[in-house]
Amino acid sequence: MKGKIISYSIAHKTPKIRSKFNRELNGYLDVSHGGKYKYKRKGLLDSIIHKKPAKNTLVIMNEPAKIIIKLLKEFDAKINIININIDLSELKK
Repeated sequence: MKGKIISYSIAHKTPKIRSKFNRELNGYLDVSHGGKYKYKRKGLLDSIIHKKPAKNTLVIMNEPAKIIIKLLKEFDAKINIININIDLSELKK
């Protein structure tokens, strides 16, 4: 099947924007009431089959890649994309 290797950089952005981007992409743990309650807030990658071989690098199928690329463009990230052929079972490991 067709897939993509997406590497990105948002190092040129402010820490506030980088944090917002990472929360939208990866999700985060929300803690309230002095640590009494904890909630896992899901990110975009929680609903997509993917591999993350290195920091700021994703291996993903073509269809979900469109959603990720759209998010990266919204945050004005520097993006490098390589098209690949990959077996879906490789992403599920």
